Amino acid sequence: MSWLARGAGPQATTATKAHNMKFAAAAVLLLALASVASARPVGLRTLLDAKKEPIYCTGADHAEDECPEHYECAALDKKVCKQVQDCTTDKYGKETCTYKEQCWEYECVEVPKYCEVTYAGEDECVTKYGKDLKCEKLKKKECVYEKECEYVDTDKCKEYEYERKCIEVPTKICLKYNQVQKCEKDRQVCKEYKQERKCEQGKCTKYDAYGGCTAYGQADCKYVDTDKCKVYETVKGKCVYVNGACKEYKKEEKCNDVKKGCKVYEQEEVCKDVEVCWTAKCVEVPKKFGYNAGK
Repeated sequence: MSWLARGAGPQATTATKAHNMKFAAAAVLLLALASVASARPVGLRTLLDAKKEPIYCTGADHAEDECPEHYECAALDKKVCKQVQDCTTDKYGKETCTYKEQCWEYECVEVPKYCEVTYAGEDECVTKYGKDLKCEKLKKKECVYEKECEYVDTDKCKEYEYERKCIEVPTKICLKYNQVQKCEKDRQVCKEYKQERKCEQGKCTKYDAYGGCTAYGQADCKYVDTDKCKVYETVKGKCVYVNGACKEYKKEEKCNDVKKGCKVYEQEEVCKDVEVCWTAKCVEVPKKFGYNAGK
């Protein structure tokens, strides 16, 4: 039996019945309010909840990641400290919690949402941020500094451009040789040999009864060369032309890719603060009782 039904039986008193009716009405009202809240856009509920409970941040370079959408990390006027629960779990799964003081010097604050008032078409605040905002003209323009960044080339090259260059280089194959004269050594040859007198017996002029020669005619004598040299002369050795050092080698083409220049440079982000001025700002639409974001 539910808490709405308890005390509503035959034994209930009139006062009890009246109390239960009031309690039930209050419960219905709470359920209606809960349904209205749940009908709001999730992003807007996050922002509204953030207003109730401060969200602190570290103020580091990437502190914007710690804040909800449309919020930024800003320095507090003074440091805020509070006790926070610090829990650890042992290897058996048992959790032990203690309290320790934690302090913050930065808080997530809502970034102003500027717009341009237009008299035709949809409201810029509605299209960008949701139906709970509207674009309202400011009494005087407000200016803010926005970071404007661009990527520019550095002096470091990321990718080079190459061109093909070819040269002729000699091989080991010779096409022409230098001709050199190669001569035999000069030698000594005999020009005139020593001579000696040699005589041959003359013809038989007289024979005996038995046919033997008993008298000879005059001997035939002459001078002939011996093997002993009397006069020498120098004879120059024979000379011929032979291949010497190589005069011309066969050539072949050798090609390489050489850097022509930088094709793509490494880039770096360069940012500067630029003043931007606005004439209107997104403000919350006044809430009415029974507001339903779906309508």
